[in-house]
Amino acid sequence: MRVDPILVLFFRLLYRASTKLASSLHPSPVTVFCQVVFHSFVLASYRILVYLIDAVYPLYVFCGVTVITRSALGLCTHGVSFALVQWTLLQPENEKKIKEEVEVEVEKKVKFEM
Repeated sequence: MRVDPILVLFFRLLYRASTKLASSLHPSPVTVFCQVVFHSFVLASYRILVYLIDAVYPLYVFCGVTVITRSALGLCTHGVSFALVQWTLLQPENEKKIKEEVEVEVEKKVKFEM
């Protein structure tokens, strides 16, 4: 998984600045405290976040592929069922039967209304 290069550059520069400051000065309590806070809160949080993203990525890909496959399968089955329905309704013998049934229904309604 790729991480934003600007974010990596920022963390590297911040880390180098803190180590240069610590090496140029005698390790004072303030410098040591700042390094501990930086490592504890910034770097540890970043590493935990990257680890979790790497751990969840296969599940994300699996769910995405599943959704795409189910959609394609659904569209194909819809097309096949639509084609079968159209094919059965447009058969010549079925067309005559359907017309006769409609005419009978219309005659019943006309007789009922009179």
